[in-house]
Amino acid sequence: ADTPGHEQYTRNMVTGASTADAAVILVDPTRLDGGELLRQTRRHTALAHLLGIRHLVVAVNKMDAIGYERGRFEEVVARTTQLARSLGVAEVLAIPVSALAGDNVAVRSSAMPWYAGPTLLEWLESVPSEIEDELREHTPLRLAVQWIARGYEAAAGLGARGYAGRVASGRVAVGQTVRVLPGGLEARVAAIATPRGSAGSAGPGEAVMLRLDREIDLSRGDWLVSADAPPQIAQRVSADLAWLAAEPLVPRRKLLLQQGTRRVAARVLAVRSRLDLARAEWVAEAGGGLAVNDIARVEIDVQQALAFDAYERIRATGAFVLIDAATLHTVAAGMLRGAADEAA
Repeated sequence: ADTPGHEQYTRNMVTGASTADAAVILVDPTRLDGGELLRQTRRHTALAHLLGIRHLVVAVNKMDAIGYERGRFEEVVARTTQLARSLGVAEVLAIPVSALAGDNVAVRSSAMPWYAGPTLLEWLESVPSEIEDELREHTPLRLAVQWIARGYEAAAGLGARGYAGRVASGRVAVGQTVRVLPGGLEARVAAIATPRGSAGSAGPGEAVMLRLDREIDLSRGDWLVSADAPPQIAQRVSADLAWLAAEPLVPRRKLLLQQGTRRVAARVLAVRSRLDLARAEWVAEAGGGLAVNDIARVEIDVQQALAFDAYERIRATGAFVLIDAATLHTVAAGMLRGAADEAA
């Protein structure tokens, strides 16, 4: 996803990054702001980190415009490393490139013999399999119910009622015990249907229809989760929020919170801290609202309890958007951190 860099398009960046496993932050070494990284570079790096992207690379472009100067590249690396540490980013790789000449994009550059790291394409090709394996093997089942199929028996020969959705994380298998949230009832998976036919199991990203071994009152928006590794349930939550609307946030304004296929009434009770991009640190707030493109840590109250995981652990249940209840416009994107009393 190619997203604009200017900060007025922050919402585009959030949308593009929300489904990404890796991010390329493009830096122009000819446009440093008094020797510092541009504000939009700091903003997008912060958002990429908040959105749970663990693999970041800084592509220092237009190296041809500065005569492939190693010193200028190392200056950018030093600024980037300082920013990453202040944000809590574990590791950021910087690659000197020239998109115009093709240096270190797909082919190693002879103009920069001092650089011994991977090309941009080599780095990108090393990321996906690691992410996919980690998602499949190390996260519990999370499946948001999207549709209830009654008359499933006649259609597929598997039972009276089917529950359709996409496996967001973990695996689901026939015979597995699952828990329905927020209700809390448990059942065993009796059969799994996929677009390719019946299956014994299914993994992340697969669309499935499940039949359970007993009838349970389920509806769109409920979660089917691992019975032995359920998510948290809370009605008051702490979250990191990127405010995207032109109109400012007024605390306790009526909003809708969309998480997966579930939509509930919600209110932002308070702004606890705000991310100061100049210093790349959280600054305590005494309430107040938010302006467009502000990034803040907030406390949210929802009308019905949410089943969720911290975003950094499982994106599927930790991500949400806020919607204006009157206009139905999306006004913010958020990442859940935990129950408000635990994450404060």
